[in-house]
Amino acid sequence: ITRDLVVELAIQHNMNCIESKVTEQELFSAKEIWLTSSTQEIVPVTKLNDHSVGSGVAGPIWHKMNSIYQKFKREFSGEDL
Repeated sequence: ITRDLVVELAIQHNMNCIESKVTEQELFSAKEIWLTSSTQEIVPVTKLNDHSVGSGVAGPIWHKMNSIYQKFKREFSGEDL
């Protein structure tokens, strides 16, 4: 459910979103990797098999998506009213 919401929000905010199979080499060369779950929401992966992902910290696209996601949650719950 969280992944579906993240994809929907990304599309709504004109963020390029492509779902496809990814090779191990693509993972190791990725600038950002995220995981989604109902309990952890959107989690940046900063290390993969002892190798840093990107700069080794949550990236700018994750920060943007997380901000969009948190705003959606506040609005959905009525906190922003």
